[in-house]
Formats: sequence, C-alpha cells, structure tokens
Amino acid sequence: MLLTVLVSACSLVGHYQPRAHAQLTELMVAHLQLIDDVTAPSGDWHADALSEADSRLRLRFAEALAYAESLHDPLRTDNLRLLQSLYREDRARLFKQHHPFTAQQAALWRKQTQLAYLEAIRGECSRPASPCQ
Repeated sequence: MLLTVLVSACSLVGHYQPRAHAQLTELMVAHLQLIDDVTAPSGDWHADALSEADSRLRLRFAEALAYAESLHDPLRTDNLRLLQSLYREDRARLFKQHHPFTAQQAALWRKQTQLAYLEAIRGECSRPASPCQ
C-alpha cells in the first residue's frame, strides 16, 4: 500500500518527462527479463551471466536516478529508489539461494515487480503535459 501511495505521488509535482517515462519502461523490461532469465527449469546456475546482467541493470538505475536528481524532483527520485530497492531484494534472494528462481517464485516476483513499475509509469503519465493521459 505504501509503495502504491508513494509511486502514485509522482503525479503531484513537475511536468511529464519523456525520458523519465522511457527510463521507467526500460527498467521494467530489464528487471522482468532478468527474472525470466534466472528462472531455469533445468536448474542451471550461471553466476557470470547473472553478474553481468546485474551490472547492466544497476547502471540503468544509476542513470535514471542521476536524471531524476537533475530535474530536482524528489518524488521522481524517491520512486526510482523504491523500484531500485525492489530490484535489490530480488537480487539478494537470488544470490542467497544460489540457484535459479522456481517457476512459482518467478511468477510471484514478476507480478509484484510489474505492478510496481506500472504504478510508477502511471504516475509519470499523470503529470501535466503528458501525452499518455
């Protein structure tokens, strides 16, 4: 609930930014793809590939946060930090268990992740001057 309120609050300050919208969409796709990639029915563990994907996603978060901070919009920055913490939780679970997600784990985390990002995107689309309203 708190996540929904905070992510929705994105619509209360500042104008729509196409770059911020694109970054949220790209982060969502990359995060969901990572969940899919580490859901292996074969049970294979590819630590090197995971570390590489993790580095790329962490870089995307850093870029998005730097852009949000340059806009001086704390709500946008806070929303990205919440999404980043969601990613860090998924990453920590995965590294702690040292094997791919089960299909059940992936389905749950994929749904939670998608809902959080869609709420952030909806918040961006609710801002003034948004073409996606």
